[in-house]
Amino acid sequence: MGNQVFNMVARLDIADFLGSPNAILQKFGLMVYREAHRIVAAGKSVELYFGNLRNTTTGFFHASVGNLAKDFGSKYEQLVTVTGLEGHNDWVEKYNDAIELATNPEMVKEIDKAIAELFVS
Repeated sequence: MGNQVFNMVARLDIADFLGSPNAILQKFGLMVYREAHRIVAAGKSVELYFGNLRNTTTGFFHASVGNLAKDFGSKYEQLVTVTGLEGHNDWVEKYNDAIELATNPEMVKEIDKAIAELFVS
């Protein structure tokens, strides 16, 4: 991506794109991830609009924005804007968790270790 300037924004209405108001499957998240990547590769930044959704899941957020944050790193906030989360505190929490885990691999290791310790006899 280099020093490329992204001054055009493409809006991706998640519900419209998925053809469903329910962003509940990991495969839906991967579809959004691939489409957002395509938009950025075309030289635009992307606005992910969640406003027309009824339901979301943690798996969806990890597959979509989590993977985008992992791929784009420090450029994520420059390339991806998220709107339509207002009034959905649980969605905001899922979004923030997905970003945090994607950008902090040590946190993932700590969580995996804690879970493994739960099952040690």
